[in-house]
Amino acid sequence: MKKKLLKAAAFLTAMILIIGLSIFTNALSGNPISKIIAEKRAEIYLAKNYENTDFTVKEINYSFKDGNYYVTIQSPSSADSYFTLSFDMLGNLKQDNYTVMVLSGSNTARRLEQAYRELTDSIFESPAFPFTGEIMFGDLEFTSRDSEQNKEIPTYGLVEEELELDGLYDIPKLGAKAGHLTVYIEDKDVSIERAAEIMLEIKRLMKKGGAPFYAIDFVLEPLKSERNSAKSEERVESIQFLYADIYKEGMVERVKAANDAATAYYNTADTEKPNTPQQADGACLSLFYASSPQGAGDLHPKGTYPRSCLHSVSLHASHAPLAHSAVKYPWKHCYFPKCPLGTLLAGINFR
Repeated sequence: MKKKLLKAAAFLTAMILIIGLSIFTNALSGNPISKIIAEKRAEIYLAKNYENTDFTVKEINYSFKDGNYYVTIQSPSSADSYFTLSFDMLGNLKQDNYTVMVLSGSNTARRLEQAYRELTDSIFESPAFPFTGEIMFGDLEFTSRDSEQNKEIPTYGLVEEELELDGLYDIPKLGAKAGHLTVYIEDKDVSIERAAEIMLEIKRLMKKGGAPFYAIDFVLEPLKSERNSAKSEERVESIQFLYADIYKEGMVERVKAANDAATAYYNTADTEKPNTPQQADGACLSLFYASSPQGAGDLHPKGTYPRSCLHSVSLHASHAPLAHSAVKYPWKHCYFPKCPLGTLLAGINFR
């Protein structure tokens, strides 16, 4: 009798563990049945609501954050026509992002921005590029018709709603109109004069390489080997320094004025930061979760965050690729590549 009770108890314990593990696994990675349901419901939804298109299901991802399944829809004949449909585990439609991603011009903007990024990368990553730095990239600034409410968005941004779906654009011309460079250079000479000299050379190289820009955020800082020395606090910086203002005559004076303005800007921004690092971390995490259409593991490529939250970002050297492809500066908004949230937080320190 005792052996039967022990066997029953062991069986019951095993069943509880199996059920518990199944529930945990389902919550963390979803289940194949719900995934199949989401796929079938997506196909039915497309046939009913997009009957005159060639949209097809590309992939399905599960979000442990909200327990929904995100179905990526794409047109094989249109590079800019892709969006997501989200379904709960029972197959009920939760969201259709077609308007937000396709009709708004957002997808077209991302395609053009990637093309400009690749153009500037070809120069920054060239062995012939004479300067060293962990963060060097270019992107295109975009705005929307109602962006006048956001003072952080540059006035020279391209209007997303005015972009033509799958339109062919001259990328260098777009760069001259709305290109924005973010460049951190390390040098043994951290001075206004050296910063002016480097900015003049960067402009020359970008022009020669067919990658003009409209403005640049530039930082000159000490070499890594001197980061812990008395020189570690030295820094020359300019925010939104215009391409048109980069020329030899009076350049040193303009760089000095830009550096003074940047210092004043950050002194003012410091007063807007949260009272404690913990509050800042919590606010940032909340915003990251809110910005992700496919859950915490797949961050949206464009999110808007308050300057008080992302006023200062420190990037670990081991995460230079993330820095290179991610950070907008100053903090109008930040672009993040698709990467696990843990990797993102490991590479960036919010304060």
